[in-house]
Amino acid sequence: MNLYNTGPGEIIPKKHKVAELVDRITEAEPNGIQVLINNAGIARDYATEFAGNPPPDLTDPVAISEHFWNSDPESWQQNFTTNCMGGYFMAIGFLPLLAKGCGVIPGYTSSVVNVTSNSAFLKNTTRGHISYGASKAGERKKTRYFMLVR
Repeated sequence: MNLYNTGPGEIIPKKHKVAELVDRITEAEPNGIQVLINNAGIARDYATEFAGNPPPDLTDPVAISEHFWNSDPESWQQNFTTNCMGGYFMAIGFLPLLAKGCGVIPGYTSSVVNVTSNSAFLKNTTRGHISYGASKAGERKKTRYFMLVR
């Protein structure tokens, strides 16, 4: 087993960066790979997070609307780019290498592991990070789609 990372991880949500990484790993691992772990995650809902802002009265629709109206579209985009789209392009980009890696170890197949969050399906875990929870739900749904690929 070769260890390529000698420091903290890197979030690679840009498609061209994924392609560069695939090229580097293809050169280093001509027989393919057996596992890809997508573990990126950011929560950029600073305007609505409960840790930095008092939560709204959750029994008052006006208070809820006013609080979450502060959500920044750029935060939504950043969360979805990293938490959902990044894992998609990693899995699709590495698919040929994963396919090549099947059977290298007899009795085993290659796998993609997408690490998500309980915020993908539990409403009280987001603590005001609505776009984070939505992006992790997208990652979870995408994982279910990929389960159909054989």
